[in-house]
Amino acid sequence: MSTSRSLEQWDEEFECLIDLTLGLMAFNEGQRYVNRIQRMPMHTSIRTGHQYMLELINDHPDRLFNKIRMYRPCFEMLIRVLRQQTALQNSRFLTLEEQVTIFIFVISQKATNRIAMEDWQHSGSTISIVFTRICKAIASLSHIFIKPPNFDDVPDEIRFNPKYYPYFQENITWLILGIAIC
Repeated sequence: MSTSRSLEQWDEEFECLIDLTLGLMAFNEGQRYVNRIQRMPMHTSIRTGHQYMLELINDHPDRLFNKIRMYRPCFEMLIRVLRQQTALQNSRFLTLEEQVTIFIFVISQKATNRIAMEDWQHSGSTISIVFTRICKAIASLSHIFIKPPNFDDVPDEIRFNPKYYPYFQENITWLILGIAIC
């Protein structure tokens, strides 16, 4: 009698493994379906997003800086500018301060929507809406904060440095005449 397994035995074991794998996959999908049917609140922290924002603003200054990379005076100035220069205001459930804090948190920490959802205790949809609203408002202020340079003046660092000026002299002349060189 040979101790090695026959090809048929290997086939039977392989079929059992496939059946077991398919059964586990079906069970997993069934659990996901049940979880969707039996809706369960996800963001159930005692602390709301507004309370978290107030905690950051009113606690140690480094906490706010560590979270949104901005100190309180700068944050308050940004809020003032957004209130005065845009149509942004408090929404039904979110203050403007909380909306801006969420936006700055996401861009400064490269945070995902899910991380923001957990920290601020809001749905993914709310986080996305807030992010888009604040992003558009800040982009609308670009004419205030971004000024094009004066192309008529050549900086002294270029004009008096023989390493740079000969190369730029011709291009600057063309730019003054209004001809762009690609």
